[in-house]
Amino acid sequence: AINMGLTPQSYKVRTLSSSGEWSALEQATFSVPLVPASASNLIVSEVHYNPQPFTGPNAASPPYNDAQSFEFLELRNTSQSVILLDGVKLDVGISYDFPVSSSGPVTWLMPNQSIVIVKNQDAFAARYLQTGSPFINAKIAPGTYGTTNLNNGGEPVGIKAANGDVIQTFTYDDDGPAGWPTTPDGGGPSLTPIYQIAGQYATIGNWRASFVTPGTPGVEENDAPREITLDNFDVDENAAGALIGLLATDDPDQYDSAIYSIEASPTSNLFTIEGNALRVGSAGLDFE
Repeated sequence: AINMGLTPQSYKVRTLSSSGEWSALEQATFSVPLVPASASNLIVSEVHYNPQPFTGPNAASPPYNDAQSFEFLELRNTSQSVILLDGVKLDVGISYDFPVSSSGPVTWLMPNQSIVIVKNQDAFAARYLQTGSPFINAKIAPGTYGTTNLNNGGEPVGIKAANGDVIQTFTYDDDGPAGWPTTPDGGGPSLTPIYQIAGQYATIGNWRASFVTPGTPGVEENDAPREITLDNFDVDENAAGALIGLLATDDPDQYDSAIYSIEASPTSNLFTIEGNALRVGSAGLDFE
């Protein structure tokens, strides 16, 4: 880890004893370690390759009169560490280098935070950063990839770490007959992976249109859980409170936690749930 970069934080702490006396004040300063971006912590989370034309103010003037000016690519930190993006580059599809400075770190992502790389800063601000926009707090990468474009017909995209290692490569497409979503191809939504796991990006069924037009830069969309499972189905008769099994959820939103409950009904008192544990209710179960 690179122990530098983020502004050091000072903390003052004291403890209260059981007799009601405060300890002496302790003070310490910590710096958050920055972990270099790699295949284990950074992934593409949204591709807006063929936006709709702009209809807002100055829509007839450059750069707003070119729909491609509103393209963007979103990256997400999938780890619980603060990661450093300096020196990371996109060199397949579009060309973009995260800047590096000799005076210290330039760009980093907090755990689960995303960053948006844009085609044109003015166009992006006009569509997404106006007062009241739900995307106004999106973290925007410095500069643009303005001399290149995301291909409207699909193409490979590649990201490399600062040390040259491959972070991710994948290919997106607009081929409807093959199963690709077609509305991101000029219809308004962006193209979004359901499971943000590198091995899933080659699976056409792992891609969908964003729930919102015109995409959701800097904001994570919430996919519904795909499946709820129980690891056991056997329990003794009349064993009130007995553990039946543990519930688990297949949820594309790997950063979310699941909360389980039993829908109210005349028989809902036959079972209880504690956390993810399904138990027999207080009356027990009578199999006869």
